[in-house]
Amino acid sequence: MGAVSATLAETLPDAAETVRGTAMDAYHSVESMPKSQQKTVTRASLGIGAAMFVLGAPRLLTFLAFLPAIVLGGLRMSRHAR
Repeated sequence: MGAVSATLAETLPDAAETVRGTAMDAYHSVESMPKSQQKTVTRASLGIGAAMFVLGAPRLLTFLAFLPAIVLGGLRMSRHAR
């Protein structure tokens, strides 16, 4: 058990930094999109997510369909807060 804990403690900071870097790259690419493209992606995400919800798709897939709309909504809200 100690070896597993030591290995986990060694790799966790690197994994967290990798996830953080990837998230920041995604944020910058979304932020640089034209507004018309952001609206199109948001509307498509909402439509696909709603259809999956109504049709009874698994929750994880439904959440993943809504994820772009959630991210873009958060981005717009953060712009208004500034």
